[in-house]
Amino acid sequence: MFRESQNCEQKRRSARNRQMSVSRNSFRLAATLILLGCAFNCRVSFADECKPLSPLSRKAIVSYLSKRLKILDSTFLRLGKEEFVRDTCYRKLTLEGGSLTQPLTFFLSPDQRFVSPLMLDTALDPELEEQEEAERTNKLLLPDASPSRGDAGAPIRIVEFSDFECPYSRRLNEWIETLPSETKAQIRLAYKHFPFAIHPWANDAAALSTCASLQSPSAFWLLHDFIFKEQGSLNPTNIRHRVVAFAANTPAIDANQLVACFDERQADGIIKRDRELAIELHISVTPTIFVNGARVSPLRSIDDLKAAITHASEALARGSTSTEGARPVR
Repeated sequence: MFRESQNCEQKRRSARNRQMSVSRNSFRLAATLILLGCAFNCRVSFADECKPLSPLSRKAIVSYLSKRLKILDSTFLRLGKEEFVRDTCYRKLTLEGGSLTQPLTFFLSPDQRFVSPLMLDTALDPELEEQEEAERTNKLLLPDASPSRGDAGAPIRIVEFSDFECPYSRRLNEWIETLPSETKAQIRLAYKHFPFAIHPWANDAAALSTCASLQSPSAFWLLHDFIFKEQGSLNPTNIRHRVVAFAANTPAIDANQLVACFDERQADGIIKRDRELAIELHISVTPTIFVNGARVSPLRSIDDLKAAITHASEALARGSTSTEGARPVR
């Protein structure tokens, strides 16, 4: 399974432009050491006035990163989100556009000279920092209404980013189905769409299932299970016909309403919302899951899934916050 997961990731990467041909590891290490080494000199109280990031400075940073990372197409490359790091004048920025398939996050020193994709704050407890990160992620994951199943009051929340055409997403669905009933009783599972462009019928499957979800949650999950079960026999030419035929023979789904929704592209907004969230969370493979806000990586086998659920359950049993135990599987 580990080799299969690697193949899935390689397949995804092959669809990207080769904008990162230089060694990012050496860049990360060097830049991080610079930031850590100048911590005492560069740290500025947030109460002081932070140096403004002028349009000229932003342009210079974009130009430098474009050259340093060898981004092939820098057209429309820009700095996106900007926020200060805690009580300092360090900035957390994102680089977007051009040939990038997802934003890159990096940190800028207060004097605007040094950039790094990683910044470590020795004043923080790493476990507490990990917990806070999970809480921030949960705030992004939970507000949107997504198809969910399981007890609404279940203590363990799993959010899955999935692609109906991806065989590894189908495998995850099989793992979840084989979990013991007492484990399932603790889980609330939410589904979010992340169809890859390299999968020719994945977006149609996402749209059809989304249209079903607009009818009812049960309609979505019936279609969800059908598509994964029949994945091997579906293709771009028959996906619409096969799904509509299934809906026509399923009392819980209104086939005519499903067709109208699909033809009118009513699902596009929801799929776009899920895709943008996946990009914001730097998701590049399917399936990707979060257990109580913490990303589970690697997800090589059902044992990894069970381990993440166990961590979350143990944290809840200790009376900790809901995110402490849902740590990524190492």
